[in-house]
Amino acid sequence: MGLKYPNVLTEELLMNVSGIEESSTYQLIINRGLVRGREEGREEGREVGREEGVVSEARRLVLRLGTKRLGTPNQATVEAIMAITSLETLELLAERLLEAETWAELMAVGE
Repeated sequence: MGLKYPNVLTEELLMNVSGIEESSTYQLIINRGLVRGREEGREEGREVGREEGVVSEARRLVLRLGTKRLGTPNQATVEAIMAITSLETLELLAERLLEAETWAELMAVGE
């Protein structure tokens, strides 16, 4: 149950209605849309935050395990790892830690 009209027709109808923004029905519709938009925005923000957290933890783990296996990385290597935003790339580096003998060899993935 609801009124559905093409957007073009709706826009034409609303252009000819003065003061619609003050109507309680209009305000209710707008407020519901705002609430829904905020909820979707929050959820999207939480999802992005979780993804960033996972990537951050993967970076930390590559650096920690790499330091144990390969020694302290130089600043350029640390910066290169910190610049990686792909979880898949970090996972590949973590796997390669089992075989790499140097930081340079580890970072040469894909070159």
